[in-house]
Amino acid sequence: MFLITILFLVHGVCMPALGAAEEEVNALEERGLPTCRPQTDRCLMVGGNCVPNYTAVKCSFNYTLCGPSCTCCIDCRANSNNSSCVKFNGSCRAACLCSEYKNPATPCNSRFCNCCQACRPTLQCSTGSNPGACVGSATCCNSPTSYISSANCVTRNCACCKTCQREQKCVDVDGYCLRANLSCKPNYVAFACGCNDDKNCKCCVPKSNQEKFSCNGTPPITTKA
Repeated sequence: MFLITILFLVHGVCMPALGAAEEEVNALEERGLPTCRPQTDRCLMVGGNCVPNYTAVKCSFNYTLCGPSCTCCIDCRANSNNSSCVKFNGSCRAACLCSEYKNPATPCNSRFCNCCQACRPTLQCSTGSNPGACVGSATCCNSPTSYISSANCVTRNCACCKTCQREQKCVDVDGYCLRANLSCKPNYVAFACGCNDDKNCKCCVPKSNQEKFSCNGTPPITTKA
């Protein structure tokens, strides 16, 4: 009897513990919710996992490649372990940040995710009287006062974005600087000087102060002014 009691206690202590994932599946089954198990080959092939529809808000992308009430969830960051991207100090994202560029040479585990590498500026871009920042896309440098500078970035896939800044002569006539290919507000006249970069920027001067402003005898810009 003593031996049986010991064996009973031992068997009670030595029952295997459930893993966190298995406990979660059991909890879903008890609540009558979809467990989305087993995984489908179609979902695994695109780097995803089958999850209940109500959890899809956490996914970078989701596709109908699983069973009923389930979705194929692709989480770019969570599913980037051991990818070429991470090995080369990149980050897997659905969309890269402005300070990053897409690098297809070092892919993520899912073809739907982008491998994002950091843009690195040269001193020519990041220092001086008008320091800029390197961006991975021209769309990240599209404010009315921003422009792509001729300064280089260490990473050739990136471009140096700088900002038009007023010189004192533009300030003195209550003018403002604007990217050269844009139009000044009504009742303003555009001049190809008065800002830090005469090629990429222009000073928009109120018509009432036009006579007080000069670009070394150069007349105002008449197109797109």
